[in-house]
Amino acid sequence: MFTVKSHSFTGGPLWGLSQSPDSQIGHIMDVLNAPADEWLPSGIEPGRLRVYAADAAQVREARRFAVKWLYLITNPQAGDDAQLRAQHHLIDRVQEVVSELATNAVRHAARGDDDQFAVCLSVARGVARVDVMDHSPDAPVVHSAGDLDVMTESGRGMLLVAALSDGWEYEVREVGGRVVKVVRAGFHIPAEIRTNT
Repeated sequence: MFTVKSHSFTGGPLWGLSQSPDSQIGHIMDVLNAPADEWLPSGIEPGRLRVYAADAAQVREARRFAVKWLYLITNPQAGDDAQLRAQHHLIDRVQEVVSELATNAVRHAARGDDDQFAVCLSVARGVARVDVMDHSPDAPVVHSAGDLDVMTESGRGMLLVAALSDGWEYEVREVGGRVVKVVRAGFHIPAEIRTNT
């Protein structure tokens, strides 16, 4: 089983989820299938990957991880209000998307006591990428705003991801007899606040 679906709202797939079979996504999928003492595969810096128990309390930790990482990869000039606003706008968007994707991972992937989800953060070509992985075979669904009941609390997650990110995609693979789903959201980093990462 292998599925890649892209939702890119900027004119083409920028995120590269399926460009190479040897990409870091393959390494991350290995992570989710490895024994507990082998979480960090080669090729991924430990500071960019976190694995969490599929527990609602871990959503806040995933969001904190993303915010700390964003402060490291952005560098507004001191005293430049426009650059500080650009940094804060990016951080607000990314942390909300991480929260939604992690919540979805917890909600749909908690199939057993040993289930986890993982978050991997990276930068490529001026795009901050957030990958959230779980073991759910369920494809993410974007409901239109008109399809949602005003009183319903669920069903808005991917609508928010689509609205707040510059594009997103997902991939579902079977690795080692177990399904692994990766949902990636991308965010253009304003050139004036990019670091050398």
